[in-house]
Amino acid sequence: MTDQIKKWSETRTASPVALPENLATKNVRTLNPLAAPDLYYELYDNAAVKVKITDPKTIDVQRYELKSNINNPNSSAHFKVLKSPETGHHILIAKGMDLPGRDEGAGKSGFIEDLKQQDSAEDNGCITDQILDAEQAYLNLLQNPEVKSIEVIGYSIGSIQANYLASVYGAKVTNIADLGVPGTGWDSGYQKFMAENFNTCAHGLFPGAYGNFADNLNKNVVGLELRMDTMGGAVGGVGTRFGKTIVLDEKDINLMGIGHVPLVYAETARAQHNAPITEPVAISPEKQFKPF
Repeated sequence: MTDQIKKWSETRTASPVALPENLATKNVRTLNPLAAPDLYYELYDNAAVKVKITDPKTIDVQRYELKSNINNPNSSAHFKVLKSPETGHHILIAKGMDLPGRDEGAGKSGFIEDLKQQDSAEDNGCITDQILDAEQAYLNLLQNPEVKSIEVIGYSIGSIQANYLASVYGAKVTNIADLGVPGTGWDSGYQKFMAENFNTCAHGLFPGAYGNFADNLNKNVVGLELRMDTMGGAVGGVGTRFGKTIVLDEKDINLMGIGHVPLVYAETARAQHNAPITEPVAISPEKQFKPF
């Protein structure tokens, strides 16, 4: 496979990457965003390797198979790649922060590596190691002729990686517990100035959400929120959230949202929005992650 485009992290241009038309048209959203939490839960907590997603409103069915796990223990980054055998559509899923005490690919202390991401951003010119991993995974898929189309799901800390892909490459993104874009909560202009002139991250990530980068975010991101989730909900997060936000418990607040777990997002989406249901068709004989 021949690379057609350079990574934005290597060029640091003043605008998002202008993808060739044959690649830009691969950025397609086919999954109902409300289906994302249940899909994430079945893959990560129940070790599903084949799933069937049914929309109760239309009875439409989508089927996906786990194509690969991409894991970097050094950064605690983990991604799952799903493929639709019928259409060739792919979904890249960026994992949330490791649970303390559970091995989710980087050992039982993997959450410590997650917390070090701000330090790694300082070392990489304001881009975290996990974002670099996400960028490589996304571009490998985008430029693969077997991949007919692609979208991205990010959960919690994985939403930072997903937002980068939306901002820079125009990826279609669904975020569960969207943490937002670091550095945008106070002054993205100052962040941009500091990053460009003094090689500092200014408590955020570069590129900041300005100009065409912000346009890409607003056009391509859908975020799912629970009001009691102080990490990814109305109270918490690391920066401003862009794009469309769906408050899953807008009708009836779910106090369990404070737990910041995918299952509660999935149950709320089904109960209050009649969201699509993900059913495991095949389960891995071994759990992807070791329990506590």
